[in-house]
Amino acid sequence: MYEKGNPMKILTIILLWLFALYTVLLVLKDSDEESSRPSFPPVKLYDDVCKSPECITLAHHLHNWRDISVDPCQDFYRAACGKYTEESLAEGGRLNKKIYMVVQLVQDFLHKNLPSSSKSENAMALFYRKCEEQKFLNATEVRINNSKEMLQMIKRIGSWPVVDSDWKESGFELNELLSNMASLGFHHFGIFNVKPMSNFLIIDQDSSRFSRSPADIEKLIVNILENNGIKPDPQSIQTDVKNILNFDKELAGVKSSPLSYLPLSKLQQNISNVDFEKMIRSYMNPKRSQENWESMRNKTFVKVSSYFFNKTRNIDTILKTTPKRTLANYLILRFIISLFDLPLSQTTNVKFNECALKVVSWFPLPSIRIFVRNYFEKGNLKIASNMVEDLKKSLLEVFEESTWLQDTTKQRAKKKVEMMRKVVGYPKVFEAPGALDKFFESLNLSENDSYFTIRAKVAQFSYQHQLDYIASLLPMDPDFRTVGARAYYKPGENLLLLSPGILDDPFIDSTFPKYAKIASIGQLIGHEIGHGFDPTGRGFDENGFKKDWWTPEDSAEYDKRTQCLIDKFNEYDDPVYRRNLNGNVTIGEIAADAIGIDLSWRIFKKVDLSKEPSIFGFEDENPDKLFFHLTALNWCSSKETMPLAQRLTEPHPTDIFRVNGIFSNFKQFAKAFNCPVGSPMNPKKKCELF
Repeated sequence: MYEKGNPMKILTIILLWLFALYTVLLVLKDSDEESSRPSFPPVKLYDDVCKSPECITLAHHLHNWRDISVDPCQDFYRAACGKYTEESLAEGGRLNKKIYMVVQLVQDFLHKNLPSSSKSENAMALFYRKCEEQKFLNATEVRINNSKEMLQMIKRIGSWPVVDSDWKESGFELNELLSNMASLGFHHFGIFNVKPMSNFLIIDQDSSRFSRSPADIEKLIVNILENNGIKPDPQSIQTDVKNILNFDKELAGVKSSPLSYLPLSKLQQNISNVDFEKMIRSYMNPKRSQENWESMRNKTFVKVSSYFFNKTRNIDTILKTTPKRTLANYLILRFIISLFDLPLSQTTNVKFNECALKVVSWFPLPSIRIFVRNYFEKGNLKIASNMVEDLKKSLLEVFEESTWLQDTTKQRAKKKVEMMRKVVGYPKVFEAPGALDKFFESLNLSENDSYFTIRAKVAQFSYQHQLDYIASLLPMDPDFRTVGARAYYKPGENLLLLSPGILDDPFIDSTFPKYAKIASIGQLIGHEIGHGFDPTGRGFDENGFKKDWWTPEDSAEYDKRTQCLIDKFNEYDDPVYRRNLNGNVTIGEIAADAIGIDLSWRIFKKVDLSKEPSIFGFEDENPDKLFFHLTALNWCSSKETMPLAQRLTEPHPTDIFRVNGIFSNFKQFAKAFNCPVGSPMNPKKKCELF
């Protein structure tokens, strides 16, 4: 029965009325704000909704990372990634973090301690176990034992004047010392370095110098001697250290700017004091030395600089005039410091289990194999491989539609695209039992080895492994970065490589709608394909040879168009650094980004959206808008922490620019979001590369 004047019911009616009024006002407000832009009719293109766990994760990222209070036409990065940036404490975004997901999976596998006939897996397990045990040993005892083992290693490479009171210059042979050091994987000699780069071995001036003070170096030497029961001679050590550091300064004083490369034979003709062939062959597995060398000799180059080729003063003249005692002390001291300072990995900006990270860092290919065999969805390989072909076809369209490329340049560009090779995920031979064992035959680790010795052996083996790859004996680059979410292009091989990590959740999954797969990794893959035509990549032909295949007119026009992109970055007022940054050092990445978003968009627009499921919670989202939101997810990251000085020399632009700068230059973005001309995300001036 109705009770007249019931205060609770009256209050409820008033509240409902107020809520309705508030809703109407909000609608009117939104209508006013959008009145200046054409509006899209409501769209619902998908009949089914993807509700797989992977799609729900993707929906979570789309929903929870965006900041709906930000106008996309003013700042799309904040609109798409604002909440992620505000709330994420760990550095980087999901691209950077994938490596740590793989590390965790490898660690879980090692913890299972499963019996294995794989030499590589057993080596990983032993390395991990010894690393973990190290944490519980007495630190003083460890330092003493390390010093003893180090001295034994030094005796294997040559006599150390600081220790050997009977040392004589007549017994010193520079090439013997260099070769012995190379046999242990040492390559930063100070007088030069020998480093793998892409599919080549490069000899270059070593820019690394001693960073420790004379007192610290003297203390290091004294500790090594005392730990081995040798009475140090402070006066002699002080003199030797002084000569070592003076020699280091002399090397640093030879300034040069390498401009090009020459084959090893040209270097050997100019440098008589170093037998480079003997040294390089010492790095190799003795069982494959001749086979490796036949391939390596034509893949070893020197950077052309006055350091090597000056007629009056170069490294050869310096070696001739430097006392042999100083040379021996210098090289051995660099070897000692390298053993103490072996790097953890190339990426250590996230706190993680240090031993697990070291395992993956030193054993990248076995780590990939563990990931692939136990945790990876192999169906993604075909999806990605087909996407690569679609993106390549889109680039052929770009060149065909170009209004300024002359026909000769256009045909060579298309030929380069057609001949571009790819490695998607990993070579199939990885799936066979013991696939890597033949490449681990030279790595002999023992339960009786200390962690110090194991680490040194693995470092030596790792370098040997890299040379196997350059010699084309190893099917995949043993680079730590291949473990994570990485795609990269090698101009010297015209080769595109996609690591398994980038072909995995959260970037791609077989349950994703096709348009989501394209938006999630299409720009990333298209970016790497685009590197074949960035300011550096365009200087290589379809076979990977450095060659100018552009007409002079096209080359000049290309430079003019890339300058437009450089200016765009130079004029960009970065919101983090509150200043303009340097487009000259980022142009390679910016050009590749611009190509990548265009290629990805082209194949996205060919998808029949009426046959694709929607993403849960985004059933009514305009598909063009959704494309840009999905693409932006890869660049969502925590707040920038890179120092300004480093940022000004960093070849990759900021994550904010990779969204705002690149998307604002893309006219399809402005059309999708109806951004007024002159707004931040739709500037009047745009740059078109091709």
